[in-house]
Amino acid sequence: MAQDTLERKYPEIKKLTKQVTEGFRYAYGAESEQFLPDDKLDEFVTPDIVRKILAETGIFGVQLEKLVNFVFNAGARRLFLIFVLIFSSTEQHFTKLEDLQECGVTDDSLPLGFVNGHGRTLEKEEHNMKEYPVFEKWDQNLRTLFGSNQWQLIAPVFRETKFQHKFNKNRILPYLEVAKKPTSSGFFGEVSQVMIHPAHIPALKAKLMPGVEGIKIAIKKAKNIDDLAEFFDKEAKNLEELRQYKSHHLIKPIAAYSIHNDRCLIFPWANGGNLSNYWETHDKNRKNQQHLQWVFDQLVGICSALELLHDNNCRHGDLKPENILWFRDGNSLGMLQLADLGLAKFHEKEANTRQRDRRNIHTSTPSGTSRYEPPEMDENRGTTKPRSRQYDIWSMGCIIIELLVWLIHGYEDVQTFRKHTRYFWTPFGEKGTPTQKYSIDSHVTSCLDFMESRIENNKAQRDLLDLVRKKLLIVPVHEIYESKEGYREIARELHRKILDIQKRCQSDHSYLGPISLEYSSPEIHVSPHQPMDMHTKGGLLAAQDPQELQTGRRLPDDPQSNEMTLPRGDGVPDVVVNKADEISPAVSLGTQQSTIPDKQEQSRKLNDVWDTSPDNTFASNLFNIINWSRVKPDLQPHATLCTDCRHRSWGPPFQFNRNTSELVSTSMHCDLCRLLQEALIRRGFIGPNMISLRCNGSVVGVDNGPNLLSLYVNPAQTIPPWAQLGLPKLITQGSLEQFTLLKEWIRVCDSTHRNCKPYHDERANRTAAPPMPTRLLELGEPLRIVNSNSIGPHQYVALSHCWGSSNDVGRFCAYKHNIMELMQSIDSRRLPRTFQDAVTVARGIGIMHLWIDSLCIIQDDGEDWESESTRMDQVFSGAYCTIGVGSAKSSFEGFLKDRNSRPCVQLEVPNVGQISKAAFLGDANFPQSALEYYRDGRQMLVQDLYERYSALAFTRPCDRSVAILGLQERLAKAFKTRAAYGFFPAYFARLLLWKRDSSQYMVHIEQKQGTRQHAPTWSWFSKKGAIKYMKLEFQEIDWAKGEFHNPFQKSSAQQENKGTESRLLQIEGSCEATLRGFARRLIMTQSEMMSSVTFDEAKKFHVDDLRCVVIGRDRLGTDTGSLEHHAIIIHKESNGLHEEKYERVGGASLKPESIDNEGIWVVIW
Repeated sequence: MAQDTLERKYPEIKKLTKQVTEGFRYAYGAESEQFLPDDKLDEFVTPDIVRKILAETGIFGVQLEKLVNFVFNAGARRLFLIFVLIFSSTEQHFTKLEDLQECGVTDDSLPLGFVNGHGRTLEKEEHNMKEYPVFEKWDQNLRTLFGSNQWQLIAPVFRETKFQHKFNKNRILPYLEVAKKPTSSGFFGEVSQVMIHPAHIPALKAKLMPGVEGIKIAIKKAKNIDDLAEFFDKEAKNLEELRQYKSHHLIKPIAAYSIHNDRCLIFPWANGGNLSNYWETHDKNRKNQQHLQWVFDQLVGICSALELLHDNNCRHGDLKPENILWFRDGNSLGMLQLADLGLAKFHEKEANTRQRDRRNIHTSTPSGTSRYEPPEMDENRGTTKPRSRQYDIWSMGCIIIELLVWLIHGYEDVQTFRKHTRYFWTPFGEKGTPTQKYSIDSHVTSCLDFMESRIENNKAQRDLLDLVRKKLLIVPVHEIYESKEGYREIARELHRKILDIQKRCQSDHSYLGPISLEYSSPEIHVSPHQPMDMHTKGGLLAAQDPQELQTGRRLPDDPQSNEMTLPRGDGVPDVVVNKADEISPAVSLGTQQSTIPDKQEQSRKLNDVWDTSPDNTFASNLFNIINWSRVKPDLQPHATLCTDCRHRSWGPPFQFNRNTSELVSTSMHCDLCRLLQEALIRRGFIGPNMISLRCNGSVVGVDNGPNLLSLYVNPAQTIPPWAQLGLPKLITQGSLEQFTLLKEWIRVCDSTHRNCKPYHDERANRTAAPPMPTRLLELGEPLRIVNSNSIGPHQYVALSHCWGSSNDVGRFCAYKHNIMELMQSIDSRRLPRTFQDAVTVARGIGIMHLWIDSLCIIQDDGEDWESESTRMDQVFSGAYCTIGVGSAKSSFEGFLKDRNSRPCVQLEVPNVGQISKAAFLGDANFPQSALEYYRDGRQMLVQDLYERYSALAFTRPCDRSVAILGLQERLAKAFKTRAAYGFFPAYFARLLLWKRDSSQYMVHIEQKQGTRQHAPTWSWFSKKGAIKYMKLEFQEIDWAKGEFHNPFQKSSAQQENKGTESRLLQIEGSCEATLRGFARRLIMTQSEMMSSVTFDEAKKFHVDDLRCVVIGRDRLGTDTGSLEHHAIIIHKESNGLHEEKYERVGGASLKPESIDNEGIWVVIW
């Protein structure tokens, strides 16, 4: 029968078929896969519609009512729709529903497969699988149509009544959108944001936002590794049990399912992120009463959830800020919930650790994040000894410490604290023996001491800190899970104590009151203490009193001596005099003599600027990168000096003549004379009775004799022209600052030493991959050995070290029997100390592959050894750099050890009278008085002033641009030029390259069109918040003038053109100004974008939606290591007028390969 005849004869079937097909939704990522949303069943399959369809095909009376009853009472609405979709000219078509009814086939039987004509359930367990021979009566074409049309009608619905699902690979999941990149990943899998159709997740349907078609959920997808399948099944089982727990602060998992090779878990989406995200986004509110009260309320809730878990003999196992999720609720702060309980472990009720140990009930769950794990995990690693629930208590103590760091100092210092503390504990004593013990990490102790000294007037925070020190960060764990003095606390008592603090916060606002620090936050960046022995005070683990650790000699307080204690003054630089025999050129942080004036981070501070700066360029740049506050030496006692030293000038002309016998006498009381006398003795100098010293730059020595002392100066307000920027003590081993120094040395080496540049293919005129060793140690998570042919060309570091004695026990090597194990994973703590330190250094300089001969050559394989040993020269020559360990006699000693400190004396020099930049601000003749001082550095003055101005606060943010107009007009008049929106024609490109100057995002200022307050988005006038300009060296940037049009420079043609372009480029006489730029795509991943681009505001962007306009490029041949393009980042906005309007959203310095060659001209408003 022809199609048009069918449609005329069966109008109801045609109508319903059209409604169903129009109701289909495309599943994300599948162009041909569609599904029918579950809520459409109620709309499309009603008793009235079913009766009309059946009657239209000739079914009436009892037979009709019987089928209607089957469709609705037995649950066959999807079966009915399948018949509608595959309807043909056979009017007896729907009578086949009777066959299915008699055989017990319903919607619950779907999906069905067909084997030898029999229908068979596809998603039932083996013992529940059913076969339906009724389908043998159907012809092959009908079975095929039935099978192919069923999938689009059975998209799963995740209901609270069922948790675990096993789907056939052909199931269509009701996902409308899936994030291109996972939001997080770990050893077990990754978490992605997914948009699901609301009809398929009833429990969250109430949270559907107006105007949004789907609900965001989190999908945790396990890695496709056979060994992890067991852990996924355990995790799913644990999470199903956790759904029964009644706590608002425990995340409620929605479902677990497997489909094909994927194993997934579904959770509600935490729209606020996690606890760390809260700290970051609400940094400025951390002393707000309302926020503080919320923080303590949530802390009580988290502790109550932990108590509930522990009371049911369940351990979380991976507590950390990232696993405490933040669910925002409209305008309120919302709620924190414990999440990622996949590592949770349930035990028999009332079974404590000792009982489980006796009965050989061991914990097979993998451990959580190592940073927050307690010290017993290190002690018991590799054993089957069970883990106590008090594992979680230690982790909570670590989290509360970070919470306190945030409350007192802010989020930036939380990040710094994390960088300096890999663990919260440290071992001492011989490893693997009864002498090995554990104590609180020295840096953690230092920070706790520092915070304790700053919160004397904040009782809530003080009590929280006391709780951590006395109850939570306690090494001993009682075998019976009970609250015992001297042992780590249990969850019930922790909850009770936190609840007490919270109640006092509610009843006594002075108890909660925000604190006001006497000192700025950088003081928390204290140098790590020396390792401390463990001892107890009052039964508690404690670090020794710092006074007990002092070993220095105190000088006599003799009022009769010619000594004087010099007071310190602000603006006076500290000159540190060091003994010279331990000083190498590297210690001075310099690289070469330079005649370039030292600008001291040219536009960041209004510091004095000197005309000459010998060999200080590298040191100055380094201190700008790592921040002087991070490495500055501890304050020395006030130098006690004799009369002669007190009045000595260290600059030219330098004169020092002293009788040697007099020097011996004064060295008893004068710090500097003692340092000089010790240097002479150490040098074995035997000279005349009268000694004359010379000062060549920053080195003091004997005339015609050896060098004795080195002079270093701190980067203070004034820097004497003869002084060398540097440090009296070497940077802490293994610290972030040390690695920054190493990377800067390497950068200079790469960019200035021809033979040290990355491997270069001269014929192809491009950077080529170096020859690769056969195997490398990959420094990811986990640590493992990889075959280099499986990873492609990569930079690597080679380790040159001394193996030590051949009878060393515990040597760590690759052998035939363990090479496959080492290629799976390596516990870094099993490595010898030298190997661990090499891993630390390689990671620290950003290289993620390491070559170690004993691990990358199979030691008992003669053929492999023969092959690899002949390539040894190639391995070392192809390495990006080599770590040569000369200080260790075996691989067990390591090389990142604490160094012996060098004696030094800290002096002060008077201000030498240079005019400071700050003086100009109060000069009535400003800015004319600044012009001679700055000469050709006027843009530095502008940048400095604007950076300072941007940090000011205004009652009305829209007044920001108006308030600076006076200053801008004075500068324009002095410069004899025009100015607008914070720009000057000559410096337009440089001033375009600004970024926000902190972890705090800027805020868009609402502006009125056509007023003086209105500013374009490419001007920082349009946003509230502090800025900084990109640090671009003068004479080393090529401005990309062909990539943008300077709005100040209007050509005569533009003057004559009265059209749109002229209007858009006009900047004077109009309150609207636009910038034309050549916009290019970004060629990078989402994560690369997040690390490369500094966004102005707290908005979310996808990399595909962004464009960049290049403003300047590093000049070829400059000392930049790798050339970069400096750009503004823009985003297209809709204005409702169908115009393509772009706005500036950030700034970035990008690799050339990260920018597309093609582009289009756009208008930036």
